[in-house]
Amino acid sequence: MSDNRLAVVVKVKQRDEDRKLESFAQALQKLKAAQAAVDAAHRSAQVAHSPAGTAADWAMSDSARGHALVRLKEARQRVGTVEGEVTSARGDYAQARGRTESVRRLADSRASELRLQTDKKEDRALDDLSLLGFARRAAG
Repeated sequence: MSDNRLAVVVKVKQRDEDRKLESFAQALQKLKAAQAAVDAAHRSAQVAHSPAGTAADWAMSDSARGHALVRLKEARQRVGTVEGEVTSARGDYAQARGRTESVRRLADSRASELRLQTDKKEDRALDDLSLLGFARRAAG
């Protein structure tokens, strides 16, 4: 594979890594939003209700607290789901990063090999020119 082809592969892998990083960042934002929803639901469930009032007020207050607790439970479940997404996105990013680094190291290694080959060819050509010049001076 030529150096140019490897450069293209590195660019493709870099784009894939960037997409995985963006996905990971989005998952972290979703987690932050889900945790904020848990905090809001928790505050809603802990609202103190006035002890004075009619039985209907108490029933309505109790019903509202029950709904708030259900929302809190759902929000906590959502956090668990999003945490799984974050873990998955983190793993995907780590794999993409590893692949990109592997290809980048291969491309760097191949570029070094090509430079070494070019240097050897130039050295041979200079040696040949020196030998020709020496032979001409010796003959002439």
